[in-house]
Amino acid sequence: MPRGPGGRVIDLATVARHGLAGAPDPELGPVEATAWTRLVQEATNQRLTGLLVAMVLDGSLDPTDAQEASLVEAHRNALARDLLVERTVLWAVGCLDASGVDHRVLKGTATAHLDYDDPGLRSFVDADLLVRADQWDRAVAALEEGGARRESREPRRGWDRQFAKCVTLTTPDRYEIDLHRTFVFGPLGFTVRLPDLWAGCEEFALGGRRVRALDREARWLHACFTAAAADVPARLVSLR
Repeated sequence: MPRGPGGRVIDLATVARHGLAGAPDPELGPVEATAWTRLVQEATNQRLTGLLVAMVLDGSLDPTDAQEASLVEAHRNALARDLLVERTVLWAVGCLDASGVDHRVLKGTATAHLDYDDPGLRSFVDADLLVRADQWDRAVAALEEGGARRESREPRRGWDRQFAKCVTLTTPDRYEIDLHRTFVFGPLGFTVRLPDLWAGCEEFALGGRRVRALDREARWLHACFTAAAADVPARLVSLR
């Protein structure tokens, strides 16, 4: 783990819990050059550069000018990627709306805008949307008619709308969309009561339009599934 002066440990868990209710206020001060480089790299991999920037802004960390510049560059790259993902989300939403397919924006994009004070604190890498199982074929067709292409075929016709967690489609400009039926693969996926996910929703503004996401309880449930079953070990951004 990167260490600051006096041997104090500066780990990514400290970054991930920054700003949460009840989290201790770290007084970490300056960070040695090699440790800082590793910290920025790990924060980038864990999608935590926004929170690392917040720690600098509130004085929890005191980087040199060169160190701060390296963090700004890393976070600017993350934000640029976020904007490209948001553009992909809006493209997919437009295709689904035009075909009358109900949908919800999932995961990082929705979480950043609904559960953080500043969406720039929460980076993400994928465009994720949920559609109803009984509208699955129409949803896939809507995206394909817009120019997206599936990465893999169904094992047999109708399999996806009964058993799949999601399918990945690539847009004409080569960005990926994960189209979800449920939260997780396999037996755990059948523990999710799919009709309950559509009982409510929350909206947020994205690119000048209103888009729909899951309600707060369903977002929390999805975060639990993601933290427990998606990545091993779990990403700190998911645990947060």
